[in-house]
Amino acid sequence: MRVIPGAGVLAVACAAGLLAAQATLVVPLTFVPQGDADSSAVALPPALVAQPIDVRLTDGRELADSRVLGAGTDDDDRPFPIHSSIDVPPFVDQAIGTLTAARRIVRASSASRRLQLRLVRFHVDERNQAVGSTYSADVQFTYVMTDARGATLAEGAAAGTANRYGRARSGANCAEVLSDALRDAVGTLLADARLQAAWQSGAPAP
Repeated sequence: MRVIPGAGVLAVACAAGLLAAQATLVVPLTFVPQGDADSSAVALPPALVAQPIDVRLTDGRELADSRVLGAGTDDDDRPFPIHSSIDVPPFVDQAIGTLTAARRIVRASSASRRLQLRLVRFHVDERNQAVGSTYSADVQFTYVMTDARGATLAEGAAAGTANRYGRARSGANCAEVLSDALRDAVGTLLADARLQAAWQSGAPAP
């Protein structure tokens, strides 16, 4: 019988890698806020809604893999990673489109106002309980609003959070809580008084 040097170590490493891959919770990421997309929306001034805006999103999370969402714990409190089934930035951009459309905001690439959003956090934590799990999500943006010439009119940040109880290792519950946190963050962003002033007037916010 021929013995391959290091075969045992290689087998153990491969098995460990397989177990790690199996332990990853892959979330079928969809925008599923609990309730209507605009259920928590505060009405925007008509003059603001009448002013088209170009909204652009960049990923500022500085992750090696843009599909990383967070982490959870199993019945023995051992951590496992949580990943998205799709790239996060396009999903977030599409969800923002849904949320702005619900407010009757017109997005246009030729608009005289540009809102540059930078996604700096899109994270979910799952914590195993005696029965089920608790989920918490945190979404954060920074923003810069400019005019057609690129001059800065306003800048700031907005964040949203959400928490809920659900089933253990549930991709659906992860998607729900991330959607609620994203809706909260966008709502906070649109309610920003400096952003609204610059958007409506086209002049730098005081």
